[in-house]
Amino acid sequence: MDTLNGNLLRQMLFAGYDNVCDKEKKLNKMNVFPVPDGDTGTNIKITLKNALDGLENKNSGAGDFFNELSEKMVLGARGNSGTILSGFYSGVAASVRGKAVLSVNDLSEALVSGYGSAYSAIEEPVEGTILTILKDASSYVESHSDEISDIEAFFDMYLGVLNDSYNRTDELLFVLKKAGVKDSGAYGYIQIVSGEIDCLKTYLHGKKENSERIDN
Repeated sequence: MDTLNGNLLRQMLFAGYDNVCDKEKKLNKMNVFPVPDGDTGTNIKITLKNALDGLENKNSGAGDFFNELSEKMVLGARGNSGTILSGFYSGVAASVRGKAVLSVNDLSEALVSGYGSAYSAIEEPVEGTILTILKDASSYVESHSDEISDIEAFFDMYLGVLNDSYNRTDELLFVLKKAGVKDSGAYGYIQIVSGEIDCLKTYLHGKKENSERIDN
């Protein structure tokens, strides 16, 4: 499979949302930065729900889907993690505007645009958070996307780098190491991507697969 259309992208993001809902309590328990208020999972869930409400039955191209999604997410973002996600999807939407379907190259460019926008959304970006995994994974796929034309292989590569970067978050942020956890916002984003990949693999292969590779 070498392109993604708006309908499949929509289904994938709904699957990511479902994954976040399943992990909401775990995400809240992991939340120690920037303050230990135990709401990261809830904030990501609400941010996604506010953005996805009303998008279930719309038939649009990939660019139009991300444009409407990002506009709704800006209005419905909750908390620090929601603000970062809102910035990320705004960058993605800007990159793919006007495109009916997305190739691997389009996705790579969109992810780079997304992490740049996410960094801009935060007044004082901190490494060891969701921002770090967005940067590391986007930089990697930008350098290697010309080696892959298959969408499924691209997402598997992306998730692998996200997981590797996530596992280093406590090395970059002392408060995480002290609490014995990795970054909750980063883990939340991985749940979104894992759900998206499960949906993609189900679409391609006709059975549900679990693409999550982290359980700590």
